[in-house]
Amino acid sequence: MMNGDSLMIGLKGFSPRNLLYMKQFAEAYSVSILERFIYVEKELKGMKSISQQAVAKFPEELKSSLPDVSDLENELSKEGIE
Repeated sequence: MMNGDSLMIGLKGFSPRNLLYMKQFAEAYSVSILERFIYVEKELKGMKSISQQAVAKFPEELKSSLPDVSDLENELSKEGIE
C-alpha cells in the first residue's frame, strides 16, 4: 500500500507555505480560466509579436480599448524611437 509520503520521494517544493500558495491559486482560478490561458498561450506561441490575427481573437471590449497602431507609430516617431 502506498501512502502520500512514498509518492513524494525525490520531489521538492512542498513546504507548508508553498502548499498554502498552491491551495490559494487553485481556489482563485477556476479550471475554465486556466484552460482559456492555455488556449491563448498556444495560439500566441511562435508569434514574434502580436499580430492583427491575434488581436482579432481578443474580446470586443478589449479591442475597442486598444490604441490604433498608426497612432502608436506616430507617437514613437515624435519621441525619436523607431
